[in-house]
Order: sequence, then structure tokens, then C-alpha cells
Amino acid sequence: MSVDAIVKQIERLSLEQRAEVLHRVEQGMLDAGWESGFELSEEMKVLLDEREADADANPGVGDSMEEALEYIRRKR
Repeated sequence: MSVDAIVKQIERLSLEQRAEVLHRVEQGMLDAGWESGFELSEEMKVLLDEREADADANPGVGDSMEEALEYIRRKR
């Protein structure tokens, strides 16, 4: 199967299913020895940790993933 055919199949999946595919592909690449060239800075790690703690402390505040993605789609 070609890459284009695989991508077309993936595009038919829900966002949750696409995320699962992405996770599995990335995990397979890491298991095969691929090293990501993407590294977060220490400042970004701290910021993300702070935001995660804030989200955990205030679970009812903010948008769901679906709402955030819909907002992004509307802006295009």
C-alpha cells in the first residue's frame, strides 16, 4: 500500500483514532532506534508543567480538545 493510500485511510478516522495512530507510529520508530530531533527547552518544560498543574487543579476551566480543534478549524 502506498503512503498516499495510507494517509487517505487515516484521514477517514476520528481525531482520537488519528492520535492513536500517531502515537503507535512514533512508538514504533522510537523502538526501532529513531531519535527525535525535537527537544523542548528547559523553559518550555517548566511552562508545560505549570500549565498541566493548573489544568489538573481546575478541571472545569478551559476548552475540551474537540472545542480547541474546532476553533482552529474555523480560523483557517
